[in-house]
Amino acid sequence: MSDLTISQALRNAARLKGKLAEYKTRAAAAVTFKSAEKPAYNFAETVKRIESTRLELIAIEARLAVTNAVTKIEFGGKTMTLTYAVKLLQEYKGELAWLKSLVVRSAQSTNEEETVYVHGGGHQVKLIPMTCDLPEASRSDKVDEVQASFDALNDLVEKKNHETPLHAA
Repeated sequence: MSDLTISQALRNAARLKGKLAEYKTRAAAAVTFKSAEKPAYNFAETVKRIESTRLELIAIEARLAVTNAVTKIEFGGKTMTLTYAVKLLQEYKGELAWLKSLVVRSAQSTNEEETVYVHGGGHQVKLIPMTCDLPEASRSDKVDEVQASFDALNDLVEKKNHETPLHAA
């Protein structure tokens, strides 16, 4: 494990998480059964595999945490740790999702028709002025700007992940 890069360790961690989920499913199916019908997997043996896989995963994740905390990159004129960069990438993803979810209009000032009750009976269509602080074209520009920052930072992090060996935990 000492010769692993961050990228290799991340792939191993993902593989171990998959195995852990698989072992838990097997154990859950084997915990109770008809005495005359043994399950495909032994519960106690599977629990031992869960425990050893969990410990292996924790060891890799601890080493990743240490390595990310001491490894630095340069982005946007700032030096930052990989830990900081990963958190910043998460924030960029969240900002992109939020921007894309906003209900915007085509222009800053528009009108909306609203049907209102008129005193004395009946209804009337009234134009209501609407203001949008982030019209569609501006939102699109902002999404492009955040996406470009995300892509540039992600490229730096991936490059560093492929060349940086894991530190001891």
